[in-house]
Amino acid sequence: MHNNNNKGIIVNGGQFHANVVSVGNINMNNHSDEPQLPIQGSCSGYKYDVAFSFAGEDRSYVEIIAKELKTKGIKVFYDEFEELSLWGKDLFVYLDQLYQNSATYCVMFISEIYTKKAWCDLERNSAMYRQYLNGEYILPVRLDGTEIHGITDRHGYLEAKNYSPVQLAEAIITKLSKTRGIK
Repeated sequence: MHNNNNKGIIVNGGQFHANVVSVGNINMNNHSDEPQLPIQGSCSGYKYDVAFSFAGEDRSYVEIIAKELKTKGIKVFYDEFEELSLWGKDLFVYLDQLYQNSATYCVMFISEIYTKKAWCDLERNSAMYRQYLNGEYILPVRLDGTEIHGITDRHGYLEAKNYSPVQLAEAIITKLSKTRGIK
């Protein structure tokens, strides 16, 4: 259960380019790598429930969400969870295919720095192509006031300042549950 009075966190004057030391009700020091039971009814047919696209400078915020989802049994593509499987791969080809074909949703963490990164461009373009072909796929989360043409001006998004990382993980779980028809 989350605290409905929590309006999120602010780091570095509203930008998430720093280490987050405490949020919500998650304990980063005793975090188990063992997932809990997955949400019942998972039948998406995709390798991942969600694929995260973010700038490395925003990792401290995104990592909390990824770990929280993993403990709930959600299959998350988060680069640090896949370090060994990515080792030696042609990342341009692999990531292009992953963001087009391997997840139920792409959670895109948008920030000013995100728009300036080559790998983020690849991930975003691959995700946008999938969304163009198949409809709802990108779940944008704005970490600051940055807008991306074709995403923040057309599609519903969440503002990170209104959610703690734990609350955002809960929102992702709710979205997946509705997609799977779970009540």
